[in-house]
Amino acid sequence: MAVGEAKNTTIIRQNAHFAIMQKIDIHTHIITPAYREALVHNKRMPKIEKTADGYALWYGNGLKYAVDERMFSVDRKLKDFDQAKIDGQILAIAMPGMDAFEDQTLAMTVNDEIAQTVEKYPGKFFGVAAVSLRDVPGAVDELDRAVKQLGLRGVEIFTNVRGKQLDNEEFYPLYEKVIQLDVPILIHPTEPLMAQVMVDYGLIGMVGYIFETTLTTLRLILSGVFDRYPKLKVVVPHMGSTLPYLISRIDNQFRMNPESRAKISKSPSEYVNLLYVDTAQSFYKPAIECALSLLSKDKILFGTDYPFANPAYSAESLAKAIPQSYYTAVFEKNAKALFKIN
Repeated sequence: MAVGEAKNTTIIRQNAHFAIMQKIDIHTHIITPAYREALVHNKRMPKIEKTADGYALWYGNGLKYAVDERMFSVDRKLKDFDQAKIDGQILAIAMPGMDAFEDQTLAMTVNDEIAQTVEKYPGKFFGVAAVSLRDVPGAVDELDRAVKQLGLRGVEIFTNVRGKQLDNEEFYPLYEKVIQLDVPILIHPTEPLMAQVMVDYGLIGMVGYIFETTLTTLRLILSGVFDRYPKLKVVVPHMGSTLPYLISRIDNQFRMNPESRAKISKSPSEYVNLLYVDTAQSFYKPAIECALSLLSKDKILFGTDYPFANPAYSAESLAKAIPQSYYTAVFEKNAKALFKIN
């Protein structure tokens, strides 16, 4: 067989494998009816307002993103994912989330709505709970209800809670409840702590969220949260943000700086290897290969960041960037194991 023919045969086999396997997207966003209603009627941020081009969700000073039916409409989500040949979606609310509200009143309604969508479309949608970490005892109770009574499969939390970092001991009861329920935490960026120096030029979307997630994850590691809670299952978005690229520098600085070793004794890379990552908005093959060199394939889960990224392009570009031997784990098996999907 000629070299060209052998290459074409390999591509055909890869495409066939890619086409027949199940694909579960663990990073998709939704604004449920109650969440939308609250944002439309809010007089201060966060709020949804009409613009010349449609609608925008304002979530900070000068910070907004466009919203359309892809965020609100379940039918549109089904259509887009059927066209992309993606079988299931994990639904999580769009930022800024419930931390904009003082208690769990809205979160309870939002979780009910997510659960109703899951029930109406079995096998197509799975959900994770929304909670307000401004009220940690209430968040613990609501997560318990959402998992045990509604069948939701994890919880989404944001990288800071009105400026408070996630390594704050105030949030430990939530981590204990997550371990008790044996469900994962999906971390998602929100308004970065350095937002005001990144408002110009679209820098928030380009790098702000990524830097914010990197900071939050490193604080969880260096503060000893994972030593205290070794069974904690945490998903870091966007292929681990900058952690795979910077891990050698991080470990080297850890060895150099006594303050970095104040609460942990193992290298940060050892903790990074315990984390899960999703592949949302990860399109650049060398960057993906960097993450693959650090993380085992059972820690990587397919995610798109829909509707902020095209689901078909996300799946196809990832399939071209990872070995075929990773397909089943990354697109299907890992999600089913982590979220207990039969």
